[in-house]
Amino acid sequence: MKLFFTALALWLSTAAWSAIYTVSNNPTVPAQFSDVQSAHNFAEAGDTLQLVGSTVGYNYLSATKRIHIIGPGWGGPGLPAYLYAPTFGVGSDGSTIQGIYLNYNIALNAPNIIVKECYAYQINFNGAGANALIQNCVGLRSIYDLGSASGQVISNCLFNFSDGTGAYQPWCYIDGSNSAMAYPSLITNCTFYLVTMNELYNASFSNCVMHSVLETVTWMGGDYDNCVNCTINNSMLFCSGCAFADIDGGATLLDNLSNTINPFVNAPQTPNAYANNVLPFSSFNFSLVSSSPGINAGSDGTTIGIQGGAYPFAEGSMYGGMSGSVPYISSFIINNPVIPEGGTLNIQATAIIPANQ
Repeated sequence: MKLFFTALALWLSTAAWSAIYTVSNNPTVPAQFSDVQSAHNFAEAGDTLQLVGSTVGYNYLSATKRIHIIGPGWGGPGLPAYLYAPTFGVGSDGSTIQGIYLNYNIALNAPNIIVKECYAYQINFNGAGANALIQNCVGLRSIYDLGSASGQVISNCLFNFSDGTGAYQPWCYIDGSNSAMAYPSLITNCTFYLVTMNELYNASFSNCVMHSVLETVTWMGGDYDNCVNCTINNSMLFCSGCAFADIDGGATLLDNLSNTINPFVNAPQTPNAYANNVLPFSSFNFSLVSSSPGINAGSDGTTIGIQGGAYPFAEGSMYGGMSGSVPYISSFIINNPVIPEGGTLNIQATAIIPANQ
């Protein structure tokens, strides 16, 4: 089902005091800029860059001003916008990046950065990057220096990187700041198949779903399940014989569930099944089955995992973290990119409701 998406136009009209620039390296879609860095350099603080989906990736971004980057989403019917190794540095405080396929790492070297509804391979935190919020993201193979700054929150994310060939297990490596003085960080309402930890201090896992916690990673050559002064509460393990108490470091354990089975409505139930999966990822439903003890068992009374908490995924939908009933923008055209103060921004947008394709 296709329709004109007027809600976006209303939102954009309220943002008329800042500029919106289109960026496209797709030869079939014209735009004001062909690369992200040039658009960033031209833009003023607070402006928005709208990236067009393309088969060709956008190379690099070094952000030095507050900028908002919006892409078409990573899991919908259209092409994603691939962005390689963006860095948010000094001056980029308060930037946001949404709906982008981050096919390498993203570095957060400034405070108050929000990363949402992205496919992200690796996130590098930094001592200057306080109060980062990572929400509704998928992929997440590696997290580095979590706890290097205060206020880091990872919420309603699915840690599931796998190449679909069976060569890699869908696990995530979470690395702390290698210091017992690490700042507390919160990982809430996230779902993992496998997770391994290295020098992780003062982290709180709340309302999470995990298959298991890896004690050793052979190719890394060591024991990586140490979470010192950590708290794990209202979370659930779904592998047989696994226990949170096996994690090194003396984590505080509160109201957790273990040895639950068959947690998902329609998704691979084991890491091996996920690693060998060939079905489209967007066909999965990571909602917990109705009989799961995790239903309404979160610390806030909502369901454990990505369908509960502050930023719930819509049930049965994996379209870039967006609801299956929310239109997916397949294209839009800015009819008057230059407007006077107090003027009206006119756009023409085409969108698809994923659930009604």
